[in-house]
Amino acid sequence: MGVIAKQGILSSIFSYIGVVLGLISIIYVQPNFLDKSEIGLTRILVSFSYMACIFIPLGIGSVTTRFFPRIRNIENQHHGHFFMIFLFCTIGFSILCLFFVVFKPNIIAYYEENSALFNEYYYLVFIFPFILALIIVYNIYAASLYKTVFVVFLNEVLIRVLQIVNVFIYYFGYFNLDQFIIAFVGAYLIQLLLLIIYLYRVDRFSFRINWSFYRTFYSREIVTFSFLMIFTAFASIGIKMVDQVIMGHYLSLSAIAIYTTSIFMVSVMEVPYNSLERISNTIAAQSWADDDIANLRKIYYDSVRVLMLVGGYLFIGLVCCSASVFKMLPPEFASGESCMIVMALSSFFNLSTGINTTIIATSHKYFVVTVFLVILIATSVAGNIILIPEFGIVGSAYASFISMGLYNLLKVIYLWYRLKMLPYNKTSILILCTMLVAGTVYFIPDFENPYLTILLKGSLVTLVFTLAAIKFKLALEVTSKIPVLKNIRL
Repeated sequence: MGVIAKQGILSSIFSYIGVVLGLISIIYVQPNFLDKSEIGLTRILVSFSYMACIFIPLGIGSVTTRFFPRIRNIENQHHGHFFMIFLFCTIGFSILCLFFVVFKPNIIAYYEENSALFNEYYYLVFIFPFILALIIVYNIYAASLYKTVFVVFLNEVLIRVLQIVNVFIYYFGYFNLDQFIIAFVGAYLIQLLLLIIYLYRVDRFSFRINWSFYRTFYSREIVTFSFLMIFTAFASIGIKMVDQVIMGHYLSLSAIAIYTTSIFMVSVMEVPYNSLERISNTIAAQSWADDDIANLRKIYYDSVRVLMLVGGYLFIGLVCCSASVFKMLPPEFASGESCMIVMALSSFFNLSTGINTTIIATSHKYFVVTVFLVILIATSVAGNIILIPEFGIVGSAYASFISMGLYNLLKVIYLWYRLKMLPYNKTSILILCTMLVAGTVYFIPDFENPYLTILLKGSLVTLVFTLAAIKFKLALEVTSKIPVLKNIRL
C-alpha cells in the first residue's frame, strides 16, 4: 500500500484540518452568526444541486476511474481526455437545464409549504450543479493521475475557509442575503478554477480530442458501463443527500439546519475512508487490469482492519462526548444528539466493510454495485418518507442506518461468495473488544465545562485504543512510523 499510504496520509492531514474548520463553522460560526433557516437554505441548495449534478457527466467520471489505464498516454496528453470530460458535462448540463425548465412548477410546489425560501433561489439550480459536476469529475481525473493531495486541500480546507469568511461578511452587513447566497455558490466556482489551473500545471492537458482513439475506445462494453454508472453515481451521492431533499418537503429549513449540523459531526469518521478511496480506485482498477487478485485481497483486508480500528475509535469518542458537544451549541440544537449517535453507528458499519465498493465497481462485475445501490436508494427513500413524518429528523437517521446496513451486508456477502474474500478474523474481534472497553468511558460523569469533559473522555478513549493498537499490532502502518510508539513494548 505504498502509494495508497503516502497519498492517503497527506490527504488525511488536509482532511482533518478541513474537519476542524468544519466543526468551527458548524459548532460556532453558523449557529451564532446565521439564522437556522439560512443554514437550512444553504444545506438544501447543496443537497439538491449535488443530486442533480450526478447526471451531468453522463458517466464520464466512472469511465475515467475504471478505464483510465487504457486512456493513459502522457505523450499524447491522454488523448485530450480533459476536454472530453468537459464536453460530456456540457451535453449533460444542457439536458438537465431542459428538465429544470419543464418540471419547475412541480419542484416549486414540492417545497412551497415548508421550504419556500429555497424557491426564491431556484435559478441557482441551473448553475450550481454544473460547477459541482466539473469539480467531482476533475477530482476523479486528478486521482487517476495519482494527484490527490492538492485536490483534498481545495475540497476540505479552502472551501470551508471561503464559506466562513462569507458568513462573517454577511453577518457584519456587507452582503445582503442574495449576495451571501451568490458568494456561497461562487466559492465553489473559485475551487473549480483553482483545480483546473492545478491540473494544467501538473498535466499540461490538451483541448484537442483524439477522436480516432475514442471511436475505437467507446465499445459497447464501455457505453453500457457508462450508462449504468450514471445511476450508480446518483445512488451513491443520493444516499448522502436524499434525506435533506425529502426533509425539505416534510419539515422546515430550521429542522434541516439542526439535522445537518448533527450529522456533520459524523463526517469526521468518513475522512479516512474518503482519503483511502480517492487513490484506491485507481489502484484497484490497475490490479484488475493486471489480474492481480492477491493485491486486491491485500488492500481489501488491510482497509477493513485499518478503517474498522479508526472508525471504532471515532465512533466511541463521539458517543462518549456527545452530550458535551451539544452543550457547545445553542439549546435548540439539542434534539440533534440522537441523530448524531445513530448516524455515527451507521458510519461505523460502513467503515467496517472497507473498500469493497471500489473492488466491485472496478471489476467486470461492476453492474452489481448498480443493483445494490438501487436497493440502497429505494430503501432510503422509502424509509425517509415513512419515518420522517413519524419521528422527525431522527427518523431520517433511522432510515439511513437501515438502508446503509443492508447495502454493506450485501457487498460483504457478494465478495465472500464470488471471490472468497471475507476480511474478518480475530483482529476484528480484538477491535470490537477494544471498543467495548473504551465505551465504559461514557459512564464517567460529565463536568460542567464541556471542553474539560471532551478533553478527559477523548484522552481516555485515545489511550485505550493506542495501547490496544500497540499490544495487538492492529495498525503497524501507523505505530511503526511514530518513534514514541514503535519503541513501546506491552
